Amino acid sequence: AGATTARIGQLMAGYPMSVPISAINRQCSSGLEAVAIIAAKIRAGMIKAGVGAGVESMSLWDMQAGVAIDKLSERVFEKEETQNCLMNMGETSEIITEREKLSREELDRYSAESFIKAEVAIKEGRFRNEIVPVAVANKVIDQDDGPRKGVTSQSLSKLKPSFRPEGKSTPGNSSQLTDGAGAVLLTTRSEAEKHNLPIRGKILSHKVVGVARELMTPGPAVP
Repeated sequence: AGATTARIGQLMAGYPMSVPISAINRQCSSGLEAVAIIAAKIRAGMIKAGVGAGVESMSLWDMQAGVAIDKLSERVFEKEETQNCLMNMGETSEIITEREKLSREELDRYSAESFIKAEVAIKEGRFRNEIVPVAVANKVIDQDDGPRKGVTSQSLSKLKPSFRPEGKSTPGNSSQLTDGAGAVLLTTRSEAEKHNLPIRGKILSHKVVGVARELMTPGPAVP
């Protein structure tokens, strides 16, 4: 569940041993859930401040490695909705593409625009204040290295589908394989002002909505 990774990271960051930590797994939104838990505890008066964080290392861990089919109960396969819980994310992207009647051209064009926007943002240093430089293998990483330069919808159109022979999801218009982490310090406004901390935002509410695995999308909850 990532508890060891979280504890090691906490101690390497210099937090005292006495500071408690816990790990939560809500897939892609685990970091958001961590922030929501800290905010709820502050609002309840249980703590004055806390850090909500998320970490992912897709180069080290296979997302499907945790599914051992031979160890599952046979009852899992008796109902379609439980069997679909084993479906990989790539297949869900193809199902959503079919449901929304999206063309390969539309997906590639949207992806190309995303690459271009990311490239411009990096050049202009828009995320510089949000990224902590990390030294890895004698190299300092101080910006996102996922976005490719010079991507066009034409270059993306040459890529082969990743999940179905005639599918529309490719390495160019799908989520990239990423290693990264993020953290947010949360506290009350009075505590922030007391310690002269910059206030970047305010949490008003938080909600999670469940969806069918085969239609895995943030649509119902995230505008």
